[in-house]
Amino acid sequence: IDPAVGRGRASDETGIIVAGKAADGHGYVLADLSRRMAPDRWARLAIDAYRTWGADQIVAEVNNGGDLVRSAIAAIDSSVPYRAVQSRMSKLARAMPISASYELGRVHHVGTFAPLEDQLCTASLDHGSGPDDRLDALVLALTDLDLTGSPLDVPGVIPWQYGVWPCPCGHLFLWQPGRRCPKCGTPAAATYKDPINRGT
Repeated sequence: IDPAVGRGRASDETGIIVAGKAADGHGYVLADLSRRMAPDRWARLAIDAYRTWGADQIVAEVNNGGDLVRSAIAAIDSSVPYRAVQSRMSKLARAMPISASYELGRVHHVGTFAPLEDQLCTASLDHGSGPDDRLDALVLALTDLDLTGSPLDVPGVIPWQYGVWPCPCGHLFLWQPGRRCPKCGTPAAATYKDPINRGT
């Protein structure tokens, strides 16, 4: 959940995305329930989705709403597992690993989600322009699933493609010469031409 603080027609939508991770290590976007609504309505919608899809938990960003999400969910059903996420990085930095997973074919949409897909194509996160509530909820959900690495990767070698660096530890990040992996600290190579050997 990426909750909207304001209300009314001029307010942002509350982003609610249902996503899962399959045995192949890939992420699957199952539903986009985002819309403009009051906290009690989006809390109930999120709980209904949690039950319908057999989810493990509800994850929500709390940068703006604080305890609003926890309170809204608990008021309906306090037994639902819930995790609050306080985002400290910029939206662009948080979205980059998810973008990399899309580029590597590790994220799939189960159905068509036109408003979400429009945001994925048009939002300018580095300039903060365009609606991004659905996109934020998507990034939050897929980040929580941890899509780094997949058993479907070719054993030993992954081609260097798309400007995405596949670190030997399995983490994906945007390549720059010598840039250190945010997860393990291993530096990327100075050039971006040959495959990386991940070992056997």
